[in-house]
Amino acid sequence: MKREWEIDELVEHFSLSGPEMTLLHGKTEPNQLGLAILLKYFQYEGQFPDHKRAIPRAVVTFIAEQLAVDEKVFDQYSWKARTISRERILIRQHLGFREAIEDDRTTLTVWLTEHAAMQHEHNERYWLDMAYHRLRELHIEPFSVDKMERIVQSALNTYQDRVSEVVYGRLSETMKQQLTTLLDADPATPADSENPWSRLAKLKEDPGGVDLKNVLETGEKLRYLRTMELPDTLFADVDPKWIAVYCQRATAEPPSDLKDHPDAIRYTLLAAFCQVRQMEITDQLIDLLIQIIHRIGTQAERKIDKAAVKDIQRIYGKHEMLVKMSRASLSDPQGQVKEVIFGVVSADKLQRVVDEHDAHP
Repeated sequence: MKREWEIDELVEHFSLSGPEMTLLHGKTEPNQLGLAILLKYFQYEGQFPDHKRAIPRAVVTFIAEQLAVDEKVFDQYSWKARTISRERILIRQHLGFREAIEDDRTTLTVWLTEHAAMQHEHNERYWLDMAYHRLRELHIEPFSVDKMERIVQSALNTYQDRVSEVVYGRLSETMKQQLTTLLDADPATPADSENPWSRLAKLKEDPGGVDLKNVLETGEKLRYLRTMELPDTLFADVDPKWIAVYCQRATAEPPSDLKDHPDAIRYTLLAAFCQVRQMEITDQLIDLLIQIIHRIGTQAERKIDKAAVKDIQRIYGKHEMLVKMSRASLSDPQGQVKEVIFGVVSADKLQRVVDEHDAHP
């Protein structure tokens, strides 16, 4: 609840009703304010605060004003286990809630596992919010934060294990053997290398610059992945976001850790990596080819531009030389070529005019 509160939000969520005011009747000012804060906090969050510091000062001030008491009396409210326990029982009874028991843990885990297949979100924070919301719907006070997190993690792990078993059952022995080779040392790595790269590590690499070598290497990666011949239906009914989660796990874990997984999980992670990586490498290869074609086109345009400039220079150069020679000849019609013509136009330029004429008759 660490946030800035607008007055409209405080009015909507922390206003005390008539029955709630009656619940506070007969208590001392510190206990009135403390009970009212716990009550409204529980209604808003679906759980009790762990300590006083979890309650925003704006909320304390707003509720104190409704009770016409000084907000500082909240500092006198006892946060001891006995007092808090008694207040919580009173609030649960008033709101029709009960404490969570071990059976609720099992029921919530099953509910989350079933809903994981229907949701397009894998973020644990999202599922933790769903768990709290589910318990609030059932009017059950949630477990501790640590236990709630463990329940969510257990549910997501159970769902992923179920998916792994299904995917594993769809793989032939040949496919499993092919996937296992991903964890072997890359054949291109020298035999005496202290840190031989796995095939998986090589497939994780993205191409470097735009050149023929990178195009060929990227194409070889794509060819290798296609030799796996994994069926398109391998991840049928599995949301693409979950496939991406499996791929991320396979990408992040070293081969030694992947080998330690149970067969179903190991092969599912590797298969997801192959499926996602094949699409990524296909896109990379297309991008490389597009860039190469663009580069070829750019270089061709530059050559054409240079040729056009030379043509323009030839045309304007010849005209200027002709005018100069004409003026020089007219000013001294009896003069020698060496003195009259070469005085305004060099012999080298005249030689280039002759060469151009011979090359472009």
